[in-house]
Amino acid sequence: MSTTPAAQSAAPAAGDLLDVVALDRTGTLVRSDGTLVRYYELIPQNPEVLAEDQQEVMIDGLGRALGALRAGETLQIYAVAAPIQLPELLTQLQQRLTDCLDSQPADRASAYRELAGAYEQTLRRRTIDNAAVRLRIYLIVPFSPENVSARVDWKSQLPGARRIKARAGVSRALKEHAQACRQAEVHADSVCHELEALGFTAIPLSGGEVAELIYRRLNPSTTTRALIPRLQITGELDAVVDAGEAAAAAQQLRAQLADSPISFTDGRQVAIEEDLEQTIYVSSVAETTPLGWTLEAMRLDRPYVLSMHVHATNRIAERKSASRRYRRLFGLNEGARQRSQTPNPDRLAQEQEAAALLDDMRSRKRTGIYEVSLYQAIREPGPHADPVSLAEAAHRAAQAIQEASEATAKLGAFMQQQLLVSTLPIGLDAGRRQANLARRYVTRHAAASLPVFGSSCGSPLDDGALPFFSARGLQTLEGFNAWDRLFINRLMLVNGLQGSGKTMFGISTAARLLPFGPQITVLDRSDHWQLLTQLVPGAAHLSLGPGRGHATINPWDTDTPGRSDPSQVGALLDLHEVLIGARHAGTDSYAFDTFERSQMETAIRETYALAAREQRSPLERDLQQVLYNMRDSETERAGSQTQAAAVYDNLARRLDQYVGEGRDAYLVDRPTTVPADSPLVVFDTRPAGKQIVAAMFIALQHTLAKIERRREQRLRGHLPAAALPGDVLITDEAWQFFQRRSTADNFHDVVRRSRHLGLFLMAITQHLDDFNNDQGRPLLRSATMKLFFQQSAEELSYLRETLGLSANEVTLISRLGTAPGRYSRAYWINGPRGRAEIELTFGGIEYWLATSNPNDQPRRQAAFDQHPDNPWAALQWLAAHETRG
Repeated sequence: MSTTPAAQSAAPAAGDLLDVVALDRTGTLVRSDGTLVRYYELIPQNPEVLAEDQQEVMIDGLGRALGALRAGETLQIYAVAAPIQLPELLTQLQQRLTDCLDSQPADRASAYRELAGAYEQTLRRRTIDNAAVRLRIYLIVPFSPENVSARVDWKSQLPGARRIKARAGVSRALKEHAQACRQAEVHADSVCHELEALGFTAIPLSGGEVAELIYRRLNPSTTTRALIPRLQITGELDAVVDAGEAAAAAQQLRAQLADSPISFTDGRQVAIEEDLEQTIYVSSVAETTPLGWTLEAMRLDRPYVLSMHVHATNRIAERKSASRRYRRLFGLNEGARQRSQTPNPDRLAQEQEAAALLDDMRSRKRTGIYEVSLYQAIREPGPHADPVSLAEAAHRAAQAIQEASEATAKLGAFMQQQLLVSTLPIGLDAGRRQANLARRYVTRHAAASLPVFGSSCGSPLDDGALPFFSARGLQTLEGFNAWDRLFINRLMLVNGLQGSGKTMFGISTAARLLPFGPQITVLDRSDHWQLLTQLVPGAAHLSLGPGRGHATINPWDTDTPGRSDPSQVGALLDLHEVLIGARHAGTDSYAFDTFERSQMETAIRETYALAAREQRSPLERDLQQVLYNMRDSETERAGSQTQAAAVYDNLARRLDQYVGEGRDAYLVDRPTTVPADSPLVVFDTRPAGKQIVAAMFIALQHTLAKIERRREQRLRGHLPAAALPGDVLITDEAWQFFQRRSTADNFHDVVRRSRHLGLFLMAITQHLDDFNNDQGRPLLRSATMKLFFQQSAEELSYLRETLGLSANEVTLISRLGTAPGRYSRAYWINGPRGRAEIELTFGGIEYWLATSNPNDQPRRQAAFDQHPDNPWAALQWLAAHETRG
């Protein structure tokens, strides 16, 4: 390929640059040279949170991934960043919202639109202020079949092309090709296995996703306007009969790309549709390769593609070459010594490097030599793309690479065509083939240079996640999806000092999720949630206590009056351990002994049987009466008072305060007054006083029963359409559950079942040390999602010891802060999706809706007094006129 401007201008359309002859629905692409290419989206890790020893483990593991390549095999790491298209994002959210609101009552739908409008205001502020971007990293694994007969004449597979003449020969070749496909899959899996052992997640792309990836690359202006065609790719290369469909899909993709104009008239920049693009490349070996140094090249305020190709060389040949080089250098230096001369210092250093390399290549580390090419294509969006602005951005990117690695990055004058091909996601390194742009690295330095890192930690926005946070560093907009398919449970732990932003995060999260369909229950000990319940028709803010105006929950309730299942019997047993368990038990300060527990279980079952005969729900007074009946029956049978009768009598008498007019009868001896189908219920447990653990446990079981009913209705299709696949439980001071073994066991059971139930469970706490017991520590470790706000010094020490955070993570958390009214910063561990420092910012309406800052309360109340009949008008006035914080 010529590098002259005239030759570069010869390509009339983007499709002409694409070397693709087949693409099937499993995501296997075929190039014209017979190379099979497989694709994976790689969830990156954040090198800034890894301790030094963890970084060494990471480098060794990445080296093993490269070691899966045989001589002549390659990898492409492909990172693509583009600005968030706010109109497209808002359109998608609006469509999801509309689908959910169709089935809501008119007044509630109106309130939900107001909540969604407040959320949209926040998104507009965040994407504009932070220049949010979308970053994706892909692992592209080419595989060249050794048997050349497996290279199929794909043109013969197109409709009407040589079908009769070529049928027998092509069928035989396709069978060999199917075998090559399986070999390509095994090869790609071996690379992914090493990466996944390090904590990366590799998600295979389907044929449609591969087609979209390629289309986005060569149609930047069109995709900016969200005009992406959907290719229907149905064939599989493993099946001979589908080969024609795979070839047709490739032809269709090339035809669509061929409509995209591309011009190489300017030897320094490329015009693609309405955009301008310039590709730079690394032209020298990096002098320093700290882990993740390529992140510096990714801190760019322009759309870009970062493409690295790694080529494995013949290790045996390289070892022999290294041995010859070492012997030559040794001989030269030794000759100088024998002549009583001082060896050249540079040559001595080269000898030492050659000796170290040779030792590594002979050791079990199996160090190899890899040829590495690095390209970065920087884009200036149209329709009025400024070439000067693009040139300045390319120069800044080249400087960033040089400062991070001390390697020279050149601007690619008169080489743009082969450089662009090297940045296409097809595993083809045209720059190495045609201009010798690859540079040689030993395993360690090649591994440390792989651009598989980033600060992204959210769930994909196009997979159901809602945009929630901005990740600091690369300013990516991160999606939040508690129902992410990669999560083993749905538990999120939120922790931080008072005033750090925990409560505001909880309220704003509920306000954002409500319009999309879930029912939300909150266990709280404050009135911070009261405003949100006033804004949503049908919502309820209920206090659980002995007062006449307080709400009550009957823990004996069942869907079928008087009948229960084993899980409910077990929950009532655990509840009564909390209420009347003996203090002197050996393993728990409030527990039944073995005989008491057995007899209480019998009594609970008999209570349900009694109520079933009367077709009603039991109350606690029924249990007490059953225990007295058991006492009387035992005494009558034995003819005198027995030890068992004494136990029945003792258990019944312990219930006196919980029945009739007893001071705590509101807990278990009153009918349920909680609305059955409220979209948002907030239980204030402060009035329960010393019975707060029991009150929280009863509220938890009541909520769990409702969630189980809704799950069954959802599975049967009896619930209205919802954008989110489950319900939500938010609990403040969750540590209270872990002060008793029985309540802790139940909470752990809810966590384990959360995935099955579709339940998102958020546990908010101020002091993690409150979980410092045998029941609480497992919860801290098992939470899939963890969000840490500003911490005290004592909490930091506990975090490191209990959760195994690295020193770098603890240092990062120690620097978190909150600027009242402006932002809160937190450290987010989002399961396998990653971990990073994130920033929470709020639009005006969301801020005044969710703030719990004492300085804001008088001004908010004054605004509501001025707008007594329109709380939304009050919030809008506050957003427009009042200073936050």
